[in-house]
Amino acid sequence: MTLKDLAVLANVSVSTVSKAFADSGEISEAKRNEIFSLARKHGCFDKYYKGKFGKKIIALICPEIRSAFYTEFAAKLSDAINRRGGMMALSVTNFSREQEASLIRYYSSYGHADGIILFNGGSSIKQDPGIPMVAIGIPKKNRFVDNLNTDLAAGIDEAVEYLKEMGHKKIGFLWEKHTGSKYRNFCESMRKNGLPVSDDFCVCSDSRFEIAGYNAMKTLIDRPEHPTAVIASYDYMAMGAIRYAQEAGIRIPEDISVIGMDNISTTAYLGVPLTTITTLNDELCETAIDLLFKKIDNRFYFAKQEITLKSRLIKRESVARIE
Repeated sequence: MTLKDLAVLANVSVSTVSKAFADSGEISEAKRNEIFSLARKHGCFDKYYKGKFGKKIIALICPEIRSAFYTEFAAKLSDAINRRGGMMALSVTNFSREQEASLIRYYSSYGHADGIILFNGGSSIKQDPGIPMVAIGIPKKNRFVDNLNTDLAAGIDEAVEYLKEMGHKKIGFLWEKHTGSKYRNFCESMRKNGLPVSDDFCVCSDSRFEIAGYNAMKTLIDRPEHPTAVIASYDYMAMGAIRYAQEAGIRIPEDISVIGMDNISTTAYLGVPLTTITTLNDELCETAIDLLFKKIDNRFYFAKQEITLKSRLIKRESVARIE
């Protein structure tokens, strides 16, 4: 039941219904009670009535909080929401479609949230959630929500081009089951730069985080021929790869160059500061909040948007020039 449906039943405008749920003094008590009665009858009163709490509640739904990739971005979002006078509620799906669908249904119908930010999910969105919602990182466009993405392919292109400029032709890639799309972007970028993709230089790990990079680098080093540079699908994998290389007596970047992705806060302070691709920057965060609050403040703003921001390479000390 949408606000428009309630407006038709109550024979009033959508604006009148919205003001009634906002406890506006412009609406008479009789008319407000009539609208509320219809809303309760049709099971949507709790969905729209926010009471007198006085702060907008934004629900953030993300796959996990073990990784700094997610926790650092959640912290940025929370700060941005607080600056707008709102509050953030955080929930985790553990990469479960069913859990994601349940959380969206809860926050949109029962959880008294004013808006939802869905992070790196979206496969469960099959209908309009009924409240403003911004999805970040959905692989495919979804017509029911606003979509905000980072052009990761552009950052990977920049990384491959940089390695090529630094003399590297034998470039490898380390990834795991949740980052296959990054590997496909890498292969396309190598093709565009006229460089071969060697299966011997690319490793998909069964693990995650640092141990995934550690094991993947071990696999590479155990092979007869090594790449002169590797790109890891995220910074934790890059850090694990560097750890194994150091244990094996391989110097970073003199013997092998390493690039990560995400620009988590620790990468600038490693023994060899890590060159990395930044994806979730302040601009992405502010754009998501701006879009969401515009929808919250204007219930007549129905247009769905598809916004893509560029990723970029941050050059540090983990890449060396070779002859």
